Amino acid sequence: MYDIALVFSSVLIALLFAELIVGSFFPQNLNGTWVIEHNSGLALNKTTGTSRAQFGERVVSYRFGEYHNRKTEKQVSLQKETPKLLVLGDSFTFGVLLPDGKTYVDRLQKHFQNEYEIINAAVGGWGTSDY
Repeated sequence: MYDIALVFSSVLIALLFAELIVGSFFPQNLNGTWVIEHNSGLALNKTTGTSRAQFGERVVSYRFGEYHNRKTEKQVSLQKETPKLLVLGDSFTFGVLLPDGKTYVDRLQKHFQNEYEIINAAVGGWGTSDY
């Protein structure tokens, strides 16, 4: 019994030591998750909260709204009576690693001002097979 405990504790200590070395010398990008799977099998953005994405030195936070959309500050201030346009797409449309205001959906929103509320419901990893 003593031998099994010794082997188990040795393996555990070795794994912790390896984790510390790898984490110190080869740090990994830490990303939050924002894609959930619906009961129908569709990939959707979450409906509330924020998520963090990192690639190298670039760090971006995303906010999400009730329509499984990427929410910007502009969408908080628009009126409920404003006509809405839904934009679907992949990671390019979602704007992975782009801050608010830099996606093409945000630029469309800026162009249309308060005429329309454009909802960015794109999800990274989507393709034509998901439609």
